[in-house]
Amino acid sequence: SVAGATQLLALPGYTPALRCCVSALNRHRFVMPLVAAAVLPHGDFAFDPSLLSNPTSRAAADGLHRGSLLAGRLLADAAPDAIVLTTPHGLQTSWDVGIYQNAALQGVATVGRDLQESFGPASPRKLYPVSLDGQTDAGLAQQIMDVLSARHNVTLQRGWNGVLPMPLHWGEVLALSYVANASAAHCLPPLVTLGLPLSRYNLSSAVATGFLQLGRDLGRLLEASSKRATSPASSRARPFLEPAFSEPSRNLSLCEHRSPSSPRPTSRTR
Repeated sequence: SVAGATQLLALPGYTPALRCCVSALNRHRFVMPLVAAAVLPHGDFAFDPSLLSNPTSRAAADGLHRGSLLAGRLLADAAPDAIVLTTPHGLQTSWDVGIYQNAALQGVATVGRDLQESFGPASPRKLYPVSLDGQTDAGLAQQIMDVLSARHNVTLQRGWNGVLPMPLHWGEVLALSYVANASAAHCLPPLVTLGLPLSRYNLSSAVATGFLQLGRDLGRLLEASSKRATSPASSRARPFLEPAFSEPSRNLSLCEHRSPSSPRPTSRTR
């Protein structure tokens, strides 16, 4: 589970071992350019546990938050040339995994809205924006498209003729903010964003096998790449949590990148 993975990272003695592995990969970058991977939550209670007042819920969220910070640090310390992000709440097709193609990426997540939708418009009273800008690694995105499309349902997604930023929201902004905030420059390397399709909601048993194979093929592609890459997955981790009622706080993250439905049946991913 996401909670288990992030809590494992927080265990005494475990993080140094992971850092040692990352250091070894850095020394032998020609062996495995896929230098790190992690599951990062996009729930706002994990991003800001102070949204919660219930002691049990707050303790669970605090543990998830600490683990998420460590996972973000792990990915930032790997110093990747690119980040390949898998998101379940981005742009979605019916069956295909969508690869964002626009050069610029930009979005805002409203922290507190996740709990507001779950518990009603009266909760929580604490709402604030978190912003994130990024750039797409167009070459790696095209390479992933070219390789994976031979066996899987993948497609490039471009909006507004590529002249405007592709929008990002909570599924991408909050997950990537852990990495951006852990980096010395508070910004991200180039990104490749993979949006999961609508079929995952009600047809997960039909597409699960294809998704697993796609993941294996993506891993092999990245390992054979000349670029050092990390591959975080944005995911929900929601134990039963009750909202708090507190005053608005500051924006916790602002990262600016400064460096260069009709189902379509198919046998490949289904």
